[in-house]
Amino acid sequence: MLPLSFARLQVNLNSPPMKKIILLAVFGLTLTTAYPWGNPGHMAVAAFAYDQLTPAERTKIVALIKKHPDLAPIYHNFQGAKPTDRELFMALATWPDMIRDDNHYSVDPKDPYELNLPAVGKVDYTKNGKHQGWHFQDTYFWRGPGPRTPLPQSPAVNAVGVIKVLVAQLHTKESRKEKAYDLGWLFHLVGDIHQPLHAVSAVTVNLPGGDHGGNWVHLSKVPGESELHALWDHLPGKATSPDQTTHQWHLEADVKTADTFVATLNDVLLGSEADNLDPAAWAAESLAIAKRDVYNFDSEVAGKPNPAGDPHVIVTLPVGYRETALIDAQARVKLAGHRLALILKQIAK
Repeated sequence: MLPLSFARLQVNLNSPPMKKIILLAVFGLTLTTAYPWGNPGHMAVAAFAYDQLTPAERTKIVALIKKHPDLAPIYHNFQGAKPTDRELFMALATWPDMIRDDNHYSVDPKDPYELNLPAVGKVDYTKNGKHQGWHFQDTYFWRGPGPRTPLPQSPAVNAVGVIKVLVAQLHTKESRKEKAYDLGWLFHLVGDIHQPLHAVSAVTVNLPGGDHGGNWVHLSKVPGESELHALWDHLPGKATSPDQTTHQWHLEADVKTADTFVATLNDVLLGSEADNLDPAAWAAESLAIAKRDVYNFDSEVAGKPNPAGDPHVIVTLPVGYRETALIDAQARVKLAGHRLALILKQIAK
């Protein structure tokens, strides 16, 4: 959920469940940002989808993308040559993260993650919202040991509900600009909900309000990673750091990282569930993987609160943890790209 490789930090926005890792960055992602999958992961999902489309289908979808009401952040962050159609397609998947640091887009300071709003019934590009609550679906589950405490209630605003609205709208007579905006969110959220930690919040004695998708789980002795959520975000590759002078991201470099990861997916086999286009089923898959592989550690130690006051716990990961996580990430990214392609084929008809 957050990109920028300068420094990652968590910020206490005094809101219940949600993903709040924040990358201090300039890429323009929301919270100055920490992102699901990160730029390369989202780009990999889009790249796999693009490669599954026919030339005619690509032409139709790219023509729509070019009608997007706000492509400036994407073009700004490609240093050098203008992106190709495929690169633009890939970069669009990062747009909802990029606007996290854009002052043209806003949040309600009292409810930045839209935790208290009713379910989304319509996606409207004129609202200029960052919509930080759209990126995940926190399903709470008890992760002992210790006496079980009551589970928090999941917000009505979530990725699954928004994806359903987006797909429905894309099959209506919306304007091309509206469809392009919808596509930007669709590309991104399909990737998000396939990241296991975007579908879960583990509740323990030390974290009775949930661990916010692993953002409040700190890692002991894991080189290069400080939090559980960040580790999973970076499995398809880390985004490049922004230029210190221009504050531009190197999206062209992130495209190469994404393509390198896509090349590892050739041997990943998709099962019969691959053609299931129900986003609720995707979230259920992510939850199952989270229970099985993400939280595959035996104990946790309560840590001192962060400077912002957020509680956290510290865990030690077992031997082989990252290797298993990488296998999961490859399968989830390929599934997300395959399913996105199937949706786009319907839209391009």
